[in-house]
Amino acid sequence: LVDLLREGGPELLSHATSAGGVAGGPPARADAPVVLELGAGCGLVGLFVAALLGASGASGARVILTDENEAVLSNLRHNAEANGTALGSVAVEVARLEWEELLDGTSPP
Repeated sequence: LVDLLREGGPELLSHATSAGGVAGGPPARADAPVVLELGAGCGLVGLFVAALLGASGASGARVILTDENEAVLSNLRHNAEANGTALGSVAVEVARLEWEELLDGTSPP
């Protein structure tokens, strides 16, 4: 798994932040933290990290929550909005990401 993430991590992040992933996401500053949560479920871990980044004053930080199921993504969006005030200036984005599509090459560009 570590090798997969080391070799595939940049591609996953690129896919999640492309036009096919997070639509209209703000451009990240070069020195700002970007966190990508894979298979976020309800988003507990990603939202906790976003709250920590917000409390630390991490300017321009982004947390991208991904999953493949539309019902899960809808719930993620709701949870991110419901907790928005606790996140400070951290941009929390929700994107669809399906591992199988990335692995077999059928993922949209």
